[in-house]
Amino acid sequence: MIGVRLIIKYKLLFNTIKYMTFKQKCFRVFRTLQKKVENKEVNLRNIRINNINYNLLFDKSTVEYYRKYYSDISKDVLKKANEICNNKFGFLNLPFVKFKDDIKWDFTLDDYKLWNYNLNYFDYLLELGKAYIITEDLKYLNKGEELIKVWIHDNKKIKKNIWDSYTIAKRIINWIWFINLLNLYHFDFDPIIIKSIKFQIEYLYNHIEYEICANHLVMDAKGLVFAGYFLNENKYIKKGKNLALNELKAEFLCDGGHFERSFSYHIEVLLHYIEILTLLKKYKDNISEQILRSIKPAFDYLYNVIKPNKEIPLVNDSYLDYTIKSVDVLTCGVALFNDGRYKNLCCDKLSEYGLWVLGSNAFENYKNIKTVSEHRKSVLFKDTGYYILRDKVTEGRELYILFDCGNIGPDYNPGHAHADSLNLELSIGNNDVIIDSGTFTYKPGKDRDYFRSTKAHNTITIDDISSSQVWSAFRIGERAHAKIVKFNEYKDLIHIAAVHNGYSKLLGKDKIFHQRSIIYIKNNLLYIIDYLYGSIIKKHKIVLNYILNNDVSISQNNNHLILFKENEYKLNVWFNGEYKLENAVISKYFSIKENTNKIVLEKEISSPYCFLTIIDLNNKYILDNVNYNCTADLVNINNGNNAILKYNLKNCEIY
Repeated sequence: MIGVRLIIKYKLLFNTIKYMTFKQKCFRVFRTLQKKVENKEVNLRNIRINNINYNLLFDKSTVEYYRKYYSDISKDVLKKANEICNNKFGFLNLPFVKFKDDIKWDFTLDDYKLWNYNLNYFDYLLELGKAYIITEDLKYLNKGEELIKVWIHDNKKIKKNIWDSYTIAKRIINWIWFINLLNLYHFDFDPIIIKSIKFQIEYLYNHIEYEICANHLVMDAKGLVFAGYFLNENKYIKKGKNLALNELKAEFLCDGGHFERSFSYHIEVLLHYIEILTLLKKYKDNISEQILRSIKPAFDYLYNVIKPNKEIPLVNDSYLDYTIKSVDVLTCGVALFNDGRYKNLCCDKLSEYGLWVLGSNAFENYKNIKTVSEHRKSVLFKDTGYYILRDKVTEGRELYILFDCGNIGPDYNPGHAHADSLNLELSIGNNDVIIDSGTFTYKPGKDRDYFRSTKAHNTITIDDISSSQVWSAFRIGERAHAKIVKFNEYKDLIHIAAVHNGYSKLLGKDKIFHQRSIIYIKNNLLYIIDYLYGSIIKKHKIVLNYILNNDVSISQNNNHLILFKENEYKLNVWFNGEYKLENAVISKYFSIKENTNKIVLEKEISSPYCFLTIIDLNNKYILDNVNYNCTADLVNINNGNNAILKYNLKNCEIY
């Protein structure tokens, strides 16, 4: 048994490594050797400091605008700041930890590394700073300086997690923000803090995360740029700028979407570039305009994927509380591009985040930009592989469907990908109906495995095997590749079909392909046709899931379901097989599970088969009287009321 497990593990490892780039592999080897020979001690005695740009990020007008226009959030800010003053730390919606004496900077709550990262990020300095602005109580500034100095004293040896490059970059930026505030209010602080920043940025300079890439490289670049301007050190600025520009080409694809296909990471990386370009623009660096032009498609992309309820879909590693709300990012787009379309989804003032980054002038300009009302249209994002279908349905409510018809992520870096090929989400107006399960945690274990697995998504699982080999916390071995095989938009009909090959790699000798076709008869019917075909010799258990939002009410009417929410929507749903309702869990926020229901259809097959799902959007059809005939080639459906569909499965043709 041990030998079998080792073989499986090494096979997984091989199937993961083979997709990595040559550069990634080289840097993983280099980083291992580097850690064995480098000095593990922190020595600040010989650090020399040049002229410091203390007011690097914001001025007093920004502070005054915060005090005047965002006092409504003061209660929450003060609560968090007071907890920090009592050495009480809470991250990721997990229980708070109170350190009675010394803070243990290497502490991990329940062995969860991400909790430890958050402890060392120092994001809580922002809460302490804001609490001082609101109350003018010096205890908040004193506590912030104390925490920084304690960290410097306690971390004279370089340790994993605490000295990871991403953590260093984020910590430095938060320290610089806090020092900016201290200087504005003429608060004297220990110069050892500046020396520590210099030591940390030099360490980061020599430990860029080329082996990880993605948002880690962007954070490294941002740390270098911020520290470079803060310390007046050109070598950090130059390297940070080069990193930011080079990675910008990889981060956002031609359709404007983030290459990891996660909307939370789309937002995070977009925020990094907003902050980098704002700083470069302040120092009149020409590449700020290049960055500005490059991120405009990313803003358009975000604008187009946001759901009618102004939230992001939760595909791949996405959360509603990470990092900031999508519409708060869009307010920055309004200010940066004078784009009133974005303002259609935003509030009447620049977001708090936008104020801190763009300043009080942007706040004033934002108020003068006119809102441009428009109906967002359906759009196919070919590069990231998402199709967003929009239409007006009953009582003017918007139908929103996200169809995941592309690859799970970049082959060389799929750490935030889920095994969710051909997944979909469906909303009516502000109400989610069929939803993605979310993410819940980054901690390795059963929960992480489940939320990344195929059975946690609205698609088909075969033999309880995921369509891509998710393993560990951020690894994927063999992975599905998907492609669109048909796409047509007509006046009264939309038709899109895609296929993935994940199960052609994972079932031994059998090679099964999953093809999903979505046919939308505008303002009437939605057909979802899931077709399993290929070389099928053995018997296989196939399971189709539809995970429902936890406010969806369900009733059964003969052989079909009714999904509804009082005074909001009513959907009749028919299947070509027996269905059952099961309990399920979803996670919209870090570390929080919610109970819900899912619709499950099961079938044992040893030859090609298709599941048929019909959703009546407007209660026009009698789904109890559906007649259908399905062969290996053709599907014939008669819904009554002369609603007839003939569909060729092999050619994806509608007759």
